[in-house]
Amino acid sequence: MLAKDLFDALEAAGSTICDDPHGSRIDLEKMTLSASAAQYDDASIFQTFPAPNVVARGADAKTLIDAIAAAGIDDCDPTRNAYLICNALSGAPDCGYQWLPFVKVGASELLPSCGPVSGVTPGGTLTAAASLAVWQSILRAAKNAGYQPSSGTIDQTTVVNARYFSWDGSNLGFTLVTGNASPPTPN
Repeated sequence: MLAKDLFDALEAAGSTICDDPHGSRIDLEKMTLSASAAQYDDASIFQTFPAPNVVARGADAKTLIDAIAAAGIDDCDPTRNAYLICNALSGAPDCGYQWLPFVKVGASELLPSCGPVSGVTPGGTLTAAASLAVWQSILRAAKNAGYQPSSGTIDQTTVVNARYFSWDGSNLGFTLVTGNASPPTPN
């Protein structure tokens, strides 16, 4: 009951509820409590861009940028970022994408880090040829950058999630998660 009362009081004071899969929460920093007051920094909702775990250069960067452009994905809108989702569970890669929104706070662009992400919009499904080109260019860039998959090796990869693409004119950075998942077996 004390926890619920504290949670309700913090929400009433203007703290933001962060609704994530593990339940609602409020993330507070630098909190001090007294009998008559509570002081804290509310850090509930947003996080800055994660550092890229793949940085492609030269031919790898150009090949990936060309594959994304040829697939018809225009990732130049400053209010959103492409999130590529691919799998090769049936053998040939099959890719699609969604648009993740950017949230601007002051002069900084931040990304929602928990709760239902409002503004996520469907993008589309890539053709077989575009899927293959994007798949191969992502995995080649990752391999050449020394990326380590969450399971298996780059050559065993069956699932790819790539997002937060950034280009500085020389380096193409992005956040990548890959693994060698298996398709579910029928019951």
